[in-house]
Amino acid sequence: LSLHELDPSSATALDNFQCLCISRFGNMHTAWRQLLNRQRSNVITLQEFTKAVTELGYGLEEAEQLFEHLRARPASQTLAWRDVAFLQRWEERRQALRKR
Repeated sequence: LSLHELDPSSATALDNFQCLCISRFGNMHTAWRQLLNRQRSNVITLQEFTKAVTELGYGLEEAEQLFEHLRARPASQTLAWRDVAFLQRWEERRQALRKR
């Protein structure tokens, strides 16, 4: 059972974000360092996230929804690398499937 089967709209939003990050930065880790975690605090707030993803073309509402999709710990007010790292694994799996 995949996220695309459970929640297609969330899966599409995350997939689109991942594709934008990878097309601009090459991989999610570089996107984390150069776009999302510019302050080098290792966590980002909703306000910092929203400001960063507007550079990718996201509006305020879209950015807030994306933040919620990424936030793995509901009580947390921040995102950390561990909250977005799975998007890098998605890309690695995609590349492995293309090589088959």
